[in-house]
Amino acid sequence: MGNYEKALQFYKKSKDFAIEKMGKDHYRVATASHNMARIYMWQENYKKALELLQITLSIDINNLGEKHPDIASNYNTFGDFYIAQKQYERASDYYQKALAIQLSIFGNDHKEVAYVYDKLGRLNQEIKKFDKAMLYFDKALAIHKKIYSEPNKFIAESYEQIGQLYYDSGSFQNALLSFEKAEKANTKSNINKLNTNDFISNSIDVNLLLRITNGKAKTHISLYKQD
Repeated sequence: MGNYEKALQFYKKSKDFAIEKMGKDHYRVATASHNMARIYMWQENYKKALELLQITLSIDINNLGEKHPDIASNYNTFGDFYIAQKQYERASDYYQKALAIQLSIFGNDHKEVAYVYDKLGRLNQEIKKFDKAMLYFDKALAIHKKIYSEPNKFIAESYEQIGQLYYDSGSFQNALLSFEKAEKANTKSNINKLNTNDFISNSIDVNLLLRITNGKAKTHISLYKQD
């Protein structure tokens, strides 16, 4: 809690300084407001967070227009804001707004587009719309495979997310295959290996997965070994 308060004080001073020196519509005011909103979201002070997010969006639109990557970023944050309160339809609306902007600016095969697809996939996974979630995760993976050469951590993370989705929907063999692909994409790369908890959510019963798939993972990867 103390660190949050210190951060809020810092951003508040930054915001006040920017207003005094550069005016209330300066981008630094928007940046400070956005950072403060994030902290209030973590504190679950949603009323204050919403007020600051609206200030941020208004300033950015005035300065940048409505079709700009920073506006899409604002909409993504609004989506996160509503996800935190389990208002999934409103969250989806904002993610779709972000996606429309990113597609119009960057086209179909860009990392920012994949980023929004991933958010939409996670949202639909949360509300158990598994087919729709898979559609978005597949789109994110396809983009990552186009713009990055394997091995790559973003490709690995896409496979991991698909594995989690298969697991949640009860398709354990497909979950296993996806986790294997995630491990392969990660271990061949030059980045540091992710640990087990980075690849498998604590919600996954690894022993159950091994039993259902006849223990095949034991002979293929070490990822599922228990401590």
